[in-house]
Amino acid sequence: PLVCLFSVAVAATMAQIASAFPTAGGLYHWGSLLGGRACGWVTAWFNLAGLITVLAAINAGTFVFTVATFGLPPGSNPGLIKTVAVVGMTLSQALLNHYGIRLTTLLTDFSGWLILGVSVVLTVSLVAATRQFEWS
Repeated sequence: PLVCLFSVAVAATMAQIASAFPTAGGLYHWGSLLGGRACGWVTAWFNLAGLITVLAAINAGTFVFTVATFGLPPGSNPGLIKTVAVVGMTLSQALLNHYGIRLTTLLTDFSGWLILGVSVVLTVSLVAATRQFEWS
């Protein structure tokens, strides 16, 4: 209970801070206000580098997950294959975001409905399995 209380205190504090930030450009806006233009500029570049790194890490993880899940053979040069696949995923995402904002919107809406549908199916399945287990 004590740890939960401290967690709630930290979450409430972070919520209060986050509510004061603008949604777009918040990091470098506050960096500029607190440390000057140079600090805001450096903050923006670190933020961009972090976003690019996170995207690359997610794409690399997706490749590793896909290879492991489907048991695909590594090939003669697995490092090169992984690099080409990750670059291909990243380029396809960049092109889709740049040229296909309507398609991106449709995919985002579809993913929301998919998450809702899968959640309902899993919940119903777990409830049914629990009731079946109780009667057995």
